[in-house]
Amino acid sequence: MLTNTLVLFLRDLLPMFIMFAYLKAIYRPHFDGSLRIWVTVLCGCSIGLVVLFYYENLSDYFEGTGIEWLKIVLVSISFIGFLLSQIFSLATLWNYFLSVAVVCLLSVHFSSFLLYFAVYFAYDIVVFELLIGCLIGVGICVSFYFLYSFFVEELWDSKLYPVILLLWSLFVANQLSLMTNYLHQIDVVDFGTRRFVDLSDWVKEGSEYGFILKALSGFDASPSVFYSLVVAIAFVTMFFLALLNRSHLRQHKKSLEARPMEQTQ
Repeated sequence: MLTNTLVLFLRDLLPMFIMFAYLKAIYRPHFDGSLRIWVTVLCGCSIGLVVLFYYENLSDYFEGTGIEWLKIVLVSISFIGFLLSQIFSLATLWNYFLSVAVVCLLSVHFSSFLLYFAVYFAYDIVVFELLIGCLIGVGICVSFYFLYSFFVEELWDSKLYPVILLLWSLFVANQLSLMTNYLHQIDVVDFGTRRFVDLSDWVKEGSEYGFILKALSGFDASPSVFYSLVVAIAFVTMFFLALLNRSHLRQHKKSLEARPMEQTQ
């Protein structure tokens, strides 16, 4: 039970802590020291809680695939929101796109996390081990967040910010890849199920390194062809827009700094 609880934290909650580490560095004016981050977290957790309460009712829709379709929609909206936040970075709308993206992705992970507890809290015999596992899991996630946040911010403030944009784009792309698993589960997509590559001999997904890689980048030791295609397209799109957005922001900042000098002259 203790091991299963820790695995759940690493699988469902650690990616969200990693996401906020990226957000704090890349979108610092939006999330750093702002009430908005707490509102965003509260909204995402609330939606996850609602999904848990109505889990059985939602599952009955679309011939028993309602939950999968709901998560597909939320993950897709999240990815689109991240893309739109890059496209409209110089407009006020980017704040809303980014918040919606984070809320949708957080609700997907938090609802999966809560479902586990809804099952195991029904048995009093394992409550103590479950609580111990929660304390350890929270400690691991929070500690990793502070360490990784420091690493990301240091690189972002240096000339190595493209590395962070690359890692962030890979993270976003692999979050979108959750959609491929749900589509395969409900047999909507029956092509591309063959393994593209098998790296299980190099890194075991069930190992400590495998969980960390999974949380950081969505690492899959034996991805399908469809999975690899979705990740590749999403990554290239997100990384291109992120670099383009960064360039536009720097040019905009230089133009704003040049205006006072022109006025004084």
